[in-house]
Amino acid sequence: MEQNLTGIIVNTSKNFQNKIITGLISFVEIVKTIETLSDGYQYLRNHKPGMVFMDVTTNAKDCMKIVGLMLKKEPDTMVFLIDDGKDPDIILEGFRTGATDFLIPGFTGADVAACVKNGLKRSSGMVQKAEVFTVFSLKGGLGVTTLAINLADHIYDITKGKILLLDLNLFMGDITSYLDIVPSFTPYDLVGDMDRMDKQLLFSSLFRHDCGFFVLTTPEEINDSDSISGQDIFDMISLLKGYFDYIVVDSPHDFSERTLKLLPCTDRLLVMVQQSIPSAKSVQKVIEFLNEIDFKPDGLNIVLNRHLKKNEFKIVDLERILSGQISFVLENDYPLFIQAANKGATLNSVAKNSRINQQINQMAAGLTGIKPVPEKKWKNLLFKKKNEIK
Repeated sequence: MEQNLTGIIVNTSKNFQNKIITGLISFVEIVKTIETLSDGYQYLRNHKPGMVFMDVTTNAKDCMKIVGLMLKKEPDTMVFLIDDGKDPDIILEGFRTGATDFLIPGFTGADVAACVKNGLKRSSGMVQKAEVFTVFSLKGGLGVTTLAINLADHIYDITKGKILLLDLNLFMGDITSYLDIVPSFTPYDLVGDMDRMDKQLLFSSLFRHDCGFFVLTTPEEINDSDSISGQDIFDMISLLKGYFDYIVVDSPHDFSERTLKLLPCTDRLLVMVQQSIPSAKSVQKVIEFLNEIDFKPDGLNIVLNRHLKKNEFKIVDLERILSGQISFVLENDYPLFIQAANKGATLNSVAKNSRINQQINQMAAGLTGIKPVPEKKWKNLLFKKKNEIK
């Protein structure tokens, strides 16, 4: 990490100040905390700190004016704004003014550190395109949507990066119902605005869930899915990869042109299977097809969902049929998923300490390579063989 980084905190509560200082203690020196906006501007003019942290939740209009003046005077300064995200116009204005990123109240010191490190990467030209995790099954009813939702939630919880949950069930998706949300911006809108889309317009348009991840999903009503082509899907994901750290895709249950255009953008294809011969044979056909189209073998992970220990059809039987290892095993807790869906919530919100929630947490860790904060009560619940994820 870069050395001799300095920052100031302006117009911010003691609680926020402590979290910022604690989170950055190992690589950024907070040289001063300043109460007023005008004093903050004067300090920046005289001392030129590399970073500014400012709370804009109460007087956004005045704060944005000061941010504009600061960046006009010192355009290389990284400005991090604290805002509750309830008014997308504030986020849009902040990015247009030149802010590096936003922190949402409730953030931890680790959140601040991750936000600043991502900002440093972007400013140094070290931006890495998003990794795309596509959850797939050839038939519906295997838990694709519920896994995609909760995986996105846990990846955000672990990484604190920019995470997008993308619903490509364009005819009629389920994410809006499962999360009880009504986004005004859909994949149809994104495709229509592709030519003029930039960071400011994108993040001011996307729905952001209270848990922290962004959502791009279809309306609840039936849509004309044929209006979006396979090439539109490829172009859309190529665009989105430049703005996010991870994208979790709730994919359609077919190998249509749109799905085939999704596959080249996919880093990990998570294929769902259950403990039955019909399900295993369906996944066998998927694997055979993927081999025919030369899908990268190290990008395929089989996910056994709703696992029952007493089922006579064992994991070894599945692996024999599929000629390969099961990468992830998730136990059967269908009632808990329904409970969460009925509340429009994620598992992490309603049953944080449940076994199934911890298994998805470890799944997110395995995919991202980032170790989650350990839970004393739950360890090694997920991996059949630890660290064998290719």
